[in-house]
Amino acid sequence: MVRCYCGLGGNLGPVREVFDLAIGDLRNHSDIQVTSVSSVHVTAAVGTNDEAGGDYLNAAVGLDTNLSALSLLDVLQSIEAKYG
Repeated sequence: MVRCYCGLGGNLGPVREVFDLAIGDLRNHSDIQVTSVSSVHVTAAVGTNDEAGGDYLNAAVGLDTNLSALSLLDVLQSIEAKYG
């Protein structure tokens, strides 16, 4: 297995809830084992709220996988598309 770290981030909608859902999808994937989840870090958006939205939330997930880099990217992009 290969250890990977993936970043999570967003500032629109229910970001913390989406993080939980996305991490759940990773945990439920048969070829992925989530090994760690960081705390959530808040960063102020640059610009006015009309332009930039609210504060950004960021986190990271450590995982072990047998997937190739491109296959893992496909999984991550499908999760991203699922939750917008």
